[in-house]
Amino acid sequence: MPSADKKYDPHAFVESTSSFGDALFSGKIPCARGAFLNGIGAGVALGTVWLVQSRMVQRSVGVAVKTFALVGIGSMAYCQRQRELEIAAVKQTVEALNRAEQMKLNGIQGESTNAPRAS
Repeated sequence: MPSADKKYDPHAFVESTSSFGDALFSGKIPCARGAFLNGIGAGVALGTVWLVQSRMVQRSVGVAVKTFALVGIGSMAYCQRQRELEIAAVKQTVEALNRAEQMKLNGIQGESTNAPRAS
């Protein structure tokens, strides 16, 4: 898994990928596969409902494509935001654990440098 500090470089990605399908389904673009599939599902569902209701094929295809685009983009944005929040929470947890470990080590070192205690 790439580090959280490393930013996505689209130019390097395009050069390293042979086709869009490979990129989409190989996991190189975070959240892309799920967003794509959500868009397809919503587009097919709404397009089918529109076709059954209106019996106008061209209009139904237009509705399906627009739904695919909107749901796909929205799903991608939502997933990316959730990933950012999750990465921030993990960073915060790691920092807290590091501080606690450092305090524990400082506490142990502090006791060993003190004068012996009288019993």
